[in-house]
Amino acid sequence: LNIDKAADSTAWLYYSDDPVRGTVTYTLTISHEGTSTADAYDLTVTDTIPDELTYVAGSITASSGCTADDSSAPTLTWTCASLAQANSATLTYKA
Repeated sequence: LNIDKAADSTAWLYYSDDPVRGTVTYTLTISHEGTSTADAYDLTVTDTIPDELTYVAGSITASSGCTADDSSAPTLTWTCASLAQANSATLTYKA
């Protein structure tokens, strides 16, 4: 399994006091490589929002088959029951 994390903007570095221009969407992509010999089960992914940012309540999302939990924000958690070979899951949030 591979996890890639990307941000759609770095504007928050310059506009941290502006809730519109200072908002960034993070996307985490879990990829299950086709070279694996079996599906992956019971996946848990956590991501902690940096101190410089504030989580946008309710912005957490997850691909079908995964659930998102922001009840412990700034630490966010996603769980996926399974991820088949050569597939991926996308997890997002705004801060």
